[in-house]
Amino acid sequence: MTLLEGVKLYPKAIAWAALIAMCCAMEGYDIALIGNFYAFPPFNEKYGNVQPDGSYQVPAKWQAGLANGAQCGQIIGLLCTGLGVERFGFRKFILGVLLYQTCITTIYFTAQSIEVLMVGYVLGGIAFGVFMSGRRTLDGNHEHKLTCFSRHFICSRSLPSRYSRIYHYMG
Repeated sequence: MTLLEGVKLYPKAIAWAALIAMCCAMEGYDIALIGNFYAFPPFNEKYGNVQPDGSYQVPAKWQAGLANGAQCGQIIGLLCTGLGVERFGFRKFILGVLLYQTCITTIYFTAQSIEVLMVGYVLGGIAFGVFMSGRRTLDGNHEHKLTCFSRHFICSRSLPSRYSRIYHYMG
């Protein structure tokens, strides 16, 4: 079976694997991006305090709070994942969390104060925690991440067996 035949035969599986892979990429990107906002003058002007030299800066306590707020939310998300997956199933739970994350993301863009932004980071961290634990539970083997599982899932159905084994062991 060629790759194109596999794509035509299993479009839902490929779409699902791509969706979950985007969750993992988004989670990693958001965590890395949060700390970089403090260097941007518009962010400092909106959420910071005026310094004696006339510049703006976000206070250190809020920088630490914003950075650690998402981490605290992740702990909550990690704890919620087991209950949610057991009760609703993996697919329904992840789709619900994706919808939740879409709603929470609006807080990042509409926050008028640093306190509201902090709430958004904590609530967003819950979804990040779900995505972190979800990619570990798909395959049952804690050494493999979701991307390896996705490659194996797609490639084992669309490529000859020698290629699917190569992609399986790449994780």
